[in-house]
This record gives sequence, C-alpha cells and structure tokens, in this order.
Amino acid sequence: MLRARNTVGVSDEKAAGETPNRTSRARVDAGMPSEEVPNVAAGSGEPVRFRALRREDAAAFETAFRAIGWFKPATLFLGYLVDQREGVREVIVAEVEDRVAGYLTLRWDAHDPVLRERGIPEIIDLNVLPDFRRRGIGTGLMDRAEARAATRAETVGLGVGLHGGYGAAQRLYVRRGYLPDGTGALVDGVPVPEGESVLLNDDLCLRLTKDLTVPSPGTP
Repeated sequence: MLRARNTVGVSDEKAAGETPNRTSRARVDAGMPSEEVPNVAAGSGEPVRFRALRREDAAAFETAFRAIGWFKPATLFLGYLVDQREGVREVIVAEVEDRVAGYLTLRWDAHDPVLRERGIPEIIDLNVLPDFRRRGIGTGLMDRAEARAATRAETVGLGVGLHGGYGAAQRLYVRRGYLPDGTGALVDGVPVPEGESVLLNDDLCLRLTKDLTVPSPGTP
C-alpha cells in the first residue's frame, strides 16, 4: 500500500478529533469539483475520478481498510469531513467505478509546528488501496493537492515515515522534488539527537518540503 505519515508528531486519528479553527477559515461546503481522468494502468479502461470527500465515504473507507487489516474508523473520515466543511482541510478522494480507491488530505493550518509557524500547508495521510496501486492514483492525488496548495502558498510540506512500509511514498516524494528540511529524523516533531537510539516505528519521521514555484521534475 502506498501510505505516508504526513503529520509530524500527531496521529491522523488525533488530528481528526481536534476542534477545527473556525476563526480564520471561510466555510467550504461544495468542496473541490469532481473530475474524471483516464486510468493510466496498461490495459485498463476504468476512469479515475477525483472529488471531495462525502459522508458516505466514511463507511466505505472503514470497510476497505478493515479488509486489509488496517484500522481506519469511519469517525476519522467524519472528522475530516467537518474540517473540509469548515475550510480547515481539503480532502481529495480517488474513485474507480464507484469504489473508493484512495485519498489525501491537505491541511491549511499545519499540525507540524514548524510548518505552521512558516505558514506552509501540510499534506497529511496519503493512502492508495492495494487493488488500485500502479495506476497513477497517488501521483494524481499529489498533483491536485499541490495545485490547491499553490493557490495560497509557495511551499508545501509533509512528514514521511522512515521504515520500509513507507518506501513507495518515499520514492514518490523524491520524484516530485520534495527535499528534507535539514532537521533530520523526528520523533513526535522533535529532532533526534546524534547518537540517541530510537525505535523505528511510525513515529520516526522526516520532514520534507517542496518549492511550488519550481516545476516538478519531468514537467515542462
């Protein structure tokens, strides 16, 4: 599975349970417009549709992730939906033949304190379900998230785990021009001192940023 821990020091479940910042965000009910693009998988004519999160997606994602042994409760996505409606977060869903295939969230007020202080939006919680991998869906989600981020900022950031479970995400980000910010490995958002032993788990991350004013590698 393509997955990425994109919050530095904050789990996605905790993030969704936070009270949204309603003081500085315009209310957004319509979300992003839906869009269909050809499926890039060789020999497959199934179109991929990118759209905003809907209430019915919560149960669909919970069921899909449970089938592969992941705990992604419906309440997580319902929390994301609240954030989306309040303009705190945008949630981009990939859909293939009425089946949810993956999603990504873009949080304008970053959870990562360093990104937040710099006014950099944060890409959080990228997932593509196994049945839909190698179809360009992860790339499509990132394309749309970066385009949205570029409407408000010149830089976008994220955090990625360091163990092998995040290998596909690590490769994707490098190809797209993301660079480490120079603070090194982080645990709960705090840099790990040189010589200190740490457990290699989901909490050990690297903060990456991308200059959105520079075209991604491979683009005209």
